[in-house]
Amino acid sequence: MKKGYFSVIFFLLFFCTFFCAAPRADAASIDSWFYHAGDFSLSKGGADSWQSDDVREDADWHPFQPEEEPEDFGNAKDLWLTAFVREDNISADTLLFHTEGQTVQVWLGDQQIYSYMSMGQQWHLVRLPEFHGLTRLTIHLSSTWAQQPHKIVSLSIGREIEQAEKYYLFDLPYVMTVPAALVTIVILLVFNQKAWRRIYRQLIALHSILTIWMLCAMNLTELFIGHGLVLWTLSTILLYLIPICALAVIETILEPELSRDIRYLRWAFLGIFAVAVGMEFLGQHGLQRGKVLLDILLSIGGLWSIIWMGASVKRGNIYSKALIVPMTTLFLFYLFDGWYYLLRFSDYPLILTPFSVYAFVFFLFILLRQQIFWSHKLESEAVGLEFEAAQAVERAEVDPLTNCLNRAAFERMLQEYLQRRDRQICLIMFDIDHFKSVNDTFGHDTGDKVLVKLTRVVRRVLDRRTKFFRWGGEEFVVLCPEISLSEAAELALRICHTVAASMILPQRQITVSLGVARWHGPMDKADELFQRMDQALYRAKEGGRNRVAVEMPQGIDR
Repeated sequence: MKKGYFSVIFFLLFFCTFFCAAPRADAASIDSWFYHAGDFSLSKGGADSWQSDDVREDADWHPFQPEEEPEDFGNAKDLWLTAFVREDNISADTLLFHTEGQTVQVWLGDQQIYSYMSMGQQWHLVRLPEFHGLTRLTIHLSSTWAQQPHKIVSLSIGREIEQAEKYYLFDLPYVMTVPAALVTIVILLVFNQKAWRRIYRQLIALHSILTIWMLCAMNLTELFIGHGLVLWTLSTILLYLIPICALAVIETILEPELSRDIRYLRWAFLGIFAVAVGMEFLGQHGLQRGKVLLDILLSIGGLWSIIWMGASVKRGNIYSKALIVPMTTLFLFYLFDGWYYLLRFSDYPLILTPFSVYAFVFFLFILLRQQIFWSHKLESEAVGLEFEAAQAVERAEVDPLTNCLNRAAFERMLQEYLQRRDRQICLIMFDIDHFKSVNDTFGHDTGDKVLVKLTRVVRRVLDRRTKFFRWGGEEFVVLCPEISLSEAAELALRICHTVAASMILPQRQITVSLGVARWHGPMDKADELFQRMDQALYRAKEGGRNRVAVEMPQGIDR
């Protein structure tokens, strides 16, 4: 609910700011405005005779008030506007007005002070030179093609700084939205998921077109670059490309049976664009005239596209869910701007299409949420794979009966320890005395129980540093890092005494014989170390069993 309030407040502030800041005529700076529709050379018999006409007494000149409703000037090719500027109002020295598709000339007295060949919508900021007395200000508008109605908006004279503020205020929609469009492009480039890559590329193209269009439409761009006709032509071409790119995105995200209709619609827009460009090359002002057909087709096609996206959302299409809000906003704002300028609902040149960029914040939210979801999923899958791999390794290296590490684990770990050349390493190997007779007398099940109980007893003697392995059958190995040979011999002796004192098998005492060996350093080899340990164990058995033997020559029997 709070987000809804914030949205309402934002749009109210936006409209209030623009309508309150709209230029108004400065009637105190000039006398009343008059207009004449038609060519003076035909009506007055002289091309320059309008310079001396007393417009207030001439029936061909009609008064109008720029601050009121727009005047219906008719469809004549030429339109003349005139008023008298007083010298005592010279502080109001800047003329501001807006035209659509007209060539403009401005005279102060008999001096031409401004000329501009305009094809599209254009703001004109004209600085008046110094003059004396009561001087006539005249504006000549000439339509770029026959039967085009004249439209002049926000005609006013005021101080230069005030008029400049009004002039550049109309760049505010673009200034507010160009950074957002650029940030959107950067985010789409950064979060370029493989599954959404084609959609990302199309959205980057769409936002790039929107950005370039907004830059071309800004008054600031013309101020610094000039070439107003080139900027207008480029911005108009981009206006045709915006719905084409938007429909390409929708066609990509929809299901095949729905996207077919969108493809036909996109071809229709491409056809209008091709015809408009062709007419423009033939000098028929196709780009300007084609806007009417573009708005009519968009009124139908835009609604059609939104309906299909809604149907796709009901099917659970995640792409349609993410893009239905920004695409709907883009179509509605674009359509509003087209019909607004076609029907002229208001004297103020309002534009909403740039603000559709902010609707893509919703898509970016879905995008970031999806990115976080996939990251967490990948992390979870990675952790799961690591856990499964660890379990697989553990199962491969653990003896299932005694839960001791097996021979494969012993060989791997021994090599790892031997690579740490600065450490002491000792090995203890033992086996159960007369274990074959236990199996023969009491059965293999009892023998297995003896093995399990024996390992439990031995583990109580070992500490965390040692590693306990079942070598095979009734033979076991203890790897003892970071202890000396004498300490390993003492540990072996504790194992021997603990096992002998434990009630592992009630019917018979269970004892073990142990052999101890030490690694002699980098020149020593693993098989030689193991051989010395095995020889020590053999001597313990030969010495009567239930005892410990240490490697020769240092070893002594205990």
